[in-house]
Amino acid sequence: MERVQKFIDSAKLVAVLALLTILMGGCGGGGAGSGPDISAPSSQAPASSFGATTTTFTDTTFTGGGTPEGSPGTAANLNPAAVPGLPSGVPPAVNTARAAVSRSATATAITMSLPAGWSIVSFPFASVTSVSGLARQLYAYTGGQFSTVDPVKAPESVDTRLGYFAFCDTPTIITVNGELNSTGTVKTVPLVAGWNLIGCPSASNLPYSRMSLTRIGASRVFEECTGFTLTPTDTWLSQYAYGLTNGSFTADDLQGAGALNTREGRYVFVWQDLELNFNPVVPSPTPAITSLSASSVTVDETLTINGSGFGASSGGRQVTIGGIPVPAVDILSWTTSAISVRVPNVARSGKVVVLVDRYPSNRLNILVSGSGGSGSGGGTGSLSGTVVNRTTNQPLQGCQIMLDTGELTISDASGNWSLTGLDPGERLLFATLLGYQTGVGLVTVQANTNRTVGVLLSPASGGGGGGGGGGGGGSTTGTLYVKAYRYGGYGVQRIEVTASGNLQRYDTGTQVDNGDTYEDLTCSGAVIGRTYTIKVTWWSGLTRTIVKTFYRDGESETIYNP
Repeated sequence: MERVQKFIDSAKLVAVLALLTILMGGCGGGGAGSGPDISAPSSQAPASSFGATTTTFTDTTFTGGGTPEGSPGTAANLNPAAVPGLPSGVPPAVNTARAAVSRSATATAITMSLPAGWSIVSFPFASVTSVSGLARQLYAYTGGQFSTVDPVKAPESVDTRLGYFAFCDTPTIITVNGELNSTGTVKTVPLVAGWNLIGCPSASNLPYSRMSLTRIGASRVFEECTGFTLTPTDTWLSQYAYGLTNGSFTADDLQGAGALNTREGRYVFVWQDLELNFNPVVPSPTPAITSLSASSVTVDETLTINGSGFGASSGGRQVTIGGIPVPAVDILSWTTSAISVRVPNVARSGKVVVLVDRYPSNRLNILVSGSGGSGSGGGTGSLSGTVVNRTTNQPLQGCQIMLDTGELTISDASGNWSLTGLDPGERLLFATLLGYQTGVGLVTVQANTNRTVGVLLSPASGGGGGGGGGGGGGSTTGTLYVKAYRYGGYGVQRIEVTASGNLQRYDTGTQVDNGDTYEDLTCSGAVIGRTYTIKVTWWSGLTRTIVKTFYRDGESETIYNP
């Protein structure tokens, strides 16, 4: 299959020189001055260039709506080579008005030794109930900006999915009480386009090899969607994560055998809003591939994957071939020990991976050949279009165009893009470019037809936008419904729905346990394309937290148990 992207190896030198220029200029994100020295990776992947297509606006035009949560607020947040660095000043003192005692009989206490100066910490819990011994507040980094969190006065404000900057005037030992994440209550963290500071919600290190990323319902493992480039490609996550050691930033290779260390935090850079799956608990049985029916296949050929731990059905499960998720229409059968799929026309050579509830199996290599067959028994169609700055009417290069079935391409210097060999049917199309509002639209692929799609994106407020000022464009909103049922004889005490950075918050408040079968919460004005965290608390004290990306008006989420 002909790929839209054409990589130019000679661009590697340009990317490396640009990276060194940025790194030598210091780090200044979020109000920081020149940050600590950064230990940069020794080699980088080449930058990319993309061939042009000729298209016109005829059929469909949609606009960027739904500002990505935590829209980038600094130029550094838009650059994978400019690590945001440290906060500009030491944090204020904690407020000791609240007694630092555990408020849960099931909480576990740990001690953490913090050095003098700066460190990046995280908390190995599902939730934190108390913190003592800390003299200064913590700094969080969300949406391109630093903000303070007081874990002594308000321990419930600590998000264990995130990393925090801690500053100690002298070496300090703190005591933290919290609910262990032993059952995997906290599994996922939503990431916004740009830099994010993540934590490790686990008492043990989490290997990068068992983590995954989910975008528009499609999951991929790190080695399939990480890389280092200074311009967008089909990379989701930049290849290097940065931690703080003895006052200097050092890089972890996310494609290597390393791990996210417990009680530590890391800066990571993503090119688009998505979810990072920690997978803190290993499922039993673990999905494992033992063999493939063939090591070389062609498009539309049937491939059988043999193994164990696949689950009884494909619900909540996924197969990727060469990093491309296999659409549901191409999954022919699924049992706990064997999966048969039709190789989709977007598949490419690489590795076969089975993901069960986003937890990946081992990987087996496969060679894919052939071009654009029909996954559904008829002719295929194509989409093409041009991405334009809504404010200046100028074409936009480097915009990621992605369908909810996994196909992805990048707009070229003229703003043009094209996707071919698509199975007919309705698709959600997402247009994502750092510094701009995300465009979301429903398009229809027709057999043996090219449909042209016009995309108009508005610069995100404060994001620079590469040549356009102001926000504009507004947000595409709808209603998200959440319903939670009684469990174990106890009613639902509270339902809370929040967007990262508290951009939006919905809350039932404390409900009375009067025997009602369920409680519900209507979230009007929820932004389509934004990721929300839903937390349900029962009167028994049990809780459940899930992360959901809101794609369509009228979506609902029903929760039956912790």
